[in-house]
Amino acid sequence: MEDLERTLSAVERWASRLIDTSRRNPLLYFRETKTTALLIPERGVGDAVLAGERIRPSDLEGLVSYKDEPRPIEQIQALFKGLQRNALLDREEKGIETLTLGIGFATWEAPDDGRNPNAPVILLPVELRNTSGTLELRANGDPRVNPVLVHILAVDLGVELDLEALDEMLAGPDGEAEAHGTAADREESESPVDRVFQEITQRCSRVRGFRIGKEGGLGRFRYQRMAMVADLEANAEAIAGHTVAQALAGGAGARQALSADGDASGVPLDEIPPAEEFLILDADASQRSAIRRILRGESGVIHGPPGTGKSQTIANLLAECAAAGKRVLFVAEKKAAIDAVLKR
Repeated sequence: MEDLERTLSAVERWASRLIDTSRRNPLLYFRETKTTALLIPERGVGDAVLAGERIRPSDLEGLVSYKDEPRPIEQIQALFKGLQRNALLDREEKGIETLTLGIGFATWEAPDDGRNPNAPVILLPVELRNTSGTLELRANGDPRVNPVLVHILAVDLGVELDLEALDEMLAGPDGEAEAHGTAADREESESPVDRVFQEITQRCSRVRGFRIGKEGGLGRFRYQRMAMVADLEANAEAIAGHTVAQALAGGAGARQALSADGDASGVPLDEIPPAEEFLILDADASQRSAIRRILRGESGVIHGPPGTGKSQTIANLLAECAAAGKRVLFVAEKKAAIDAVLKR
């Protein structure tokens, strides 16, 4: 029971550590920069992209500025190119889409007297595609409410919002969040985006200084970890009941249970017939020991500096599992790590 309670507390800490609440996180403290982020003061730009329209640098000329100076079209074009290049790197290296248009920014009085939050409310995945030699900004997915904003409002300000319900409200009655019709029609009718803004503003009425502006912001936003946070929160009890999780949380009983037969010297490496070992690469005794222990059902972490054979050991382990008729799912945070194993 003690291990269970300790692990439940640890799961809560693990979830919190996955969320960057510092002022470096543009999901909470968006800041315009000259080369990496663009603030768009007109709400109509976001509505246009939602409606399926394409935005060119020329459409923003005279509309956006930086430090009270209008941005020349050459600077907007350069910013578009830089964002496209960096978003491509995020896709290739980490397999994530980060280029996003934030629509509507929520702010309130910071409790620590520091810089007030400036958090995008609606996150719309976008892409920059070269068309006839000009980069065009267009929607590249469905919009959703900023999950980091919802989390912070609940944890720091006690305002509970139903993220799933907000996303459904954003999708509208037909399951589509696009704002149809002309710009004039969109201004006259209340859109799903407006209803989401009203709902959040009403629920945050007691938060000092809370308001949602109609600005938009283009930049690279990373919120993929929130899926992990949701998993931890939804499955906390199941995770807390697992021996490995209890050991990671510091449970003495769980650690003792896991280490009961975990002595590496107990793996009889010299007695394994060559015909029963399916290593495809060279392996020393420590690597072979790790592989045999995993094959017999143990969980573990292989830790070491670059060049010590981690990818090589994983490749050998994959071969051993395949020879045993097992299916393996291999995942990594960065594409380079997957490539390192695939080469082997």
